[in-house]
Amino acid sequence: ADLVELDVRFTKDKKIAVSHDSNAKRVFGADKEISDMSAEEFLSLRHSDTLSYPSHLFEDYILCGIEPLLIHIKENDVVDELLMCIDSHNYFDKVVFGVHNPTVAEKIKEHNPDMKVLAFMPKVDDIQKFGESCVDYIRLWENWVNEENIELIRRYNKEVWVMTQGS
Repeated sequence: ADLVELDVRFTKDKKIAVSHDSNAKRVFGADKEISDMSAEEFLSLRHSDTLSYPSHLFEDYILCGIEPLLIHIKENDVVDELLMCIDSHNYFDKVVFGVHNPTVAEKIKEHNPDMKVLAFMPKVDDIQKFGESCVDYIRLWENWVNEENIELIRRYNKEVWVMTQGS
């Protein structure tokens, strides 16, 4: 794999949890919002399908030296904490941030212009909005790939990333 993607969100005590979903029900079997759990409670969770798979905080990945990371920012309020964590571990050149709006990209680039940012555009019509922003890459879903969209992104001098949706 070129990157390890991690979706991040806050626990109740403002620790950065790795979880795609805001609720722990689907993956962990606990019908509770991640934001309503303490880090200790979140870390006690085990995957429903394979109990030997634990939950993790973001810093666990850094401490293990896993790189490069694609950090999918699910909640914009985790950005400051993420940047502090990455700075404290000197990891800024080992991550790409995936963002849903250009304002978050600006905040990341203001912190460190060398950090890389990927546009996780909510809809294909956002190409211009993200093209005019400071993102480095623009993600297209495979069904958004066509000559017109690729050409438009290239006119903004952005790199195109294509993602597929698994079943």
